[in-house]
Amino acid sequence: YLDDDTDETALVGVLRSPLFGWNDDTIMQMGRHFGEFSPALLSDEMPAGVTKDQASAVKSARRVLRELLGRRLSSGIGPLLRFAVEQTAYDAALMTEFLGERKVANLRKLLDMADDFDQVGFLGMSEFADRLLESISEEAKEELAATHPESGNVVRLMTVHQSKGLEFP
Repeated sequence: YLDDDTDETALVGVLRSPLFGWNDDTIMQMGRHFGEFSPALLSDEMPAGVTKDQASAVKSARRVLRELLGRRLSSGIGPLLRFAVEQTAYDAALMTEFLGERKVANLRKLLDMADDFDQVGFLGMSEFADRLLESISEEAKEELAATHPESGNVVRLMTVHQSKGLEFP
């Protein structure tokens, strides 16, 4: 949505996600009232059928998305995504889900990838998204993000090939 603010499908996906937590009733009420979702973000009007807790989620989404839209041309992808995570407590929402630690570790890895992508320079969000989609379609063997520090007191399962040359205390 930040790359193409006319993409209503992407916007609804973001609003329905744990980033903003709109439920189906709120999406329906906002869509019915405004016709499109982009105008719903610019307005301060609240449709009558939106519950009190969802009204809070709507106000939060409006505030954060307005700020993100304002920053998108002057900020790198990494800082922009970090701002979104900080403002929405997305990492905390992920921790409440099944395999939450793994999901948060993968989120951190994604943020690091965005920072690395920013170092290339002059590439935007659509190129970053294309690169992510490309890596999915290639089914690249990506190592899992670490959930424990390398020096952690944990049992590690690995193949013989992974352990070659490693020394353990």
